[in-house]
Amino acid sequence: MSGRATGRAQRGLALLLLLFVVFLGAAALLIQRLHPTAPQLQRDMVSDAALVVAKEALLAYAATYAESHPNKLAGYLPCPDTGSHGVNVHEGSPDPPCGRKGVSVIGRLPWHQLGVDPPRDGSGECLWYAVSGAFKNDPAADLLNWDSLGQFTIMAPQGRSIVAGAAPEDLAAAVIFAPGAPLRGQNRDGVAQAPLCGGNYVAANYLDSDGDLDNAAVSALAGAITRVGISGYGNAVNDRLLTITPREVFALLQKRGDFVAQIKEHLRRLGSCVAAYGGRNGAGAADPRLPWAAPLVVADYGNNSAYADQANLLGGRLPYRVDRSRSATANTMGTAELINSSNCPPPWSALDDEWYKNWKDHLFYAVAGAFAPGASAPGACGSCLRVNGSGRYAAVLLFAGARVAGQSRADNGDRSAIANYLEQRNATNYPNAGGDADYQSTAANAAFNDIAYCIDTSLQVAPCP
Repeated sequence: MSGRATGRAQRGLALLLLLFVVFLGAAALLIQRLHPTAPQLQRDMVSDAALVVAKEALLAYAATYAESHPNKLAGYLPCPDTGSHGVNVHEGSPDPPCGRKGVSVIGRLPWHQLGVDPPRDGSGECLWYAVSGAFKNDPAADLLNWDSLGQFTIMAPQGRSIVAGAAPEDLAAAVIFAPGAPLRGQNRDGVAQAPLCGGNYVAANYLDSDGDLDNAAVSALAGAITRVGISGYGNAVNDRLLTITPREVFALLQKRGDFVAQIKEHLRRLGSCVAAYGGRNGAGAADPRLPWAAPLVVADYGNNSAYADQANLLGGRLPYRVDRSRSATANTMGTAELINSSNCPPPWSALDDEWYKNWKDHLFYAVAGAFAPGASAPGACGSCLRVNGSGRYAAVLLFAGARVAGQSRADNGDRSAIANYLEQRNATNYPNAGGDADYQSTAANAAFNDIAYCIDTSLQVAPCP
């Protein structure tokens, strides 16, 4: 997205938010005239308007993250303002790095970073904000894509039932809090780091506990789920909240006109990495063999190096390390890492490294028997791959699109099943034992959205027909 387009989008968002706030203000005035004894309702409306402003600003930050952070991808949310930056940094700025990798963190909304005035709730307090370790930008998780899970469950008072987050895919990526007026025992004396919002950075002085759920505390464990409680009659909680789900973050990205084009370009470049391997075997040009695949089940789906080739495996995940293949073909690559700037041809860049890091669990690979490291007559197409029933291909790369009906990728058990990623023949061909499977490339629809790139027998890379 160009800077001009981004600017137009931001101005359009600001106008919509302004109109929304004006509408709520008029509604609050009407309520005051009709129900002069309902001041709490008016305060709640102001709080809800502030929460909406904050949510839209956070979503805009995630959607445009790549434009403001070179060689990074969109989708990240900022660290909170925890007050640890000192008095020489603008209030409302995030405090990175925030905690350890994968650990959620809580603090004040970083409104200055988001480019908005500090949204205040109906009691005049600035908003608070908790972000999942999976979605915070510093330190970033090893994977961030549309299958990433949030780390917050929203509970009814005293944890009686789940309001949101019963299914893993519905866990919240972030929670925004309107803290409301102070309750007994909450000390909101001011500190130097908060000259505009006032008060301090002790979450328990703003966010409440009902004895079972504590909104001021997030889990200190990587990947752990934190339960957050909503207010209710008699439960000593007056926090109001609004969530951001992973689905909402990636829905904005998928609407971008360049989103699918970027996937295809990165997939083409990955195909070039694989093809370049075939030009470096010890026997020279007469030996175009390509690496074996990595297995479906790896020790750590976030660790690049865990995607290691397995001898004689002709279909599986795209390998990152190819030690076994290198040994079998006497390959002269500088390192055993198939996918990096040393071994991938230009225009491979740091952005390609970042894209692979975040999407590697979505990448699958099949190699023809005639082009595998164990081939007795390399390149002789007695056993080559086909696509849609035709052609002769040395290898096929597949990108798994967003989940279709019946697919789940919530845990490692789900990740071990290829049918949770690929559809129809692309799934049932696994593990391509004969090295001559017929793969599928068709227009995306409700039941099929794999993207396929082919490496032909001359090691040229192109979209599969």
